[in-house]
Amino acid sequence: MSPPQQAPSSSSLGGLTANAVSLVRSARESEWLPNYDAQKIRSVVKEMGDLFQRLLLAQHVASRLPANDDDDFGGSNKTNKRASLSPVVYLDAILRNRQCVLAYLQYRLDVLMCLRWQAGSAYVLADLIGPRPVTDGGEDGSSGVKAAGDTIAGRRLSPAERKFVYKYSDLLEE
Repeated sequence: MSPPQQAPSSSSLGGLTANAVSLVRSARESEWLPNYDAQKIRSVVKEMGDLFQRLLLAQHVASRLPANDDDDFGGSNKTNKRASLSPVVYLDAILRNRQCVLAYLQYRLDVLMCLRWQAGSAYVLADLIGPRPVTDGGEDGSSGVKAAGDTIAGRRLSPAERKFVYKYSDLLEE
């Protein structure tokens, strides 16, 4: 599975989407699968919340400005035009951030599904990504089984991704 073909340019939105674009770039430039970057994803989600607050403020400011009766784009009041277009810029940045995070996550899932098909069985999969995650809390982890961090692939996956691979494997084996 190949990574997203083209990473969007962050310069078109003045750096409002730089963290999200770097997620896509890390997937595109990696030889296999980059380490799962939960911190950067949380950072992008926080930025989206901040951008949404800016969008609300910009809408509020735009609604308070007096209406301009001049023609649509040839009039003399540029302040009103900037204020009315700024919510669009913030919305575009929010949507771009969402698109980048979803592309990053989808790429990772595609690679993991391909890995499962290439592994052929759950036993080989356990050697590649580590043991099946324990969900009931019954094991103490002291057995001789490899931990997730003992494999190269296992270190790159989040616990949720490992759980996904094993559930996907279970569905294939039914």
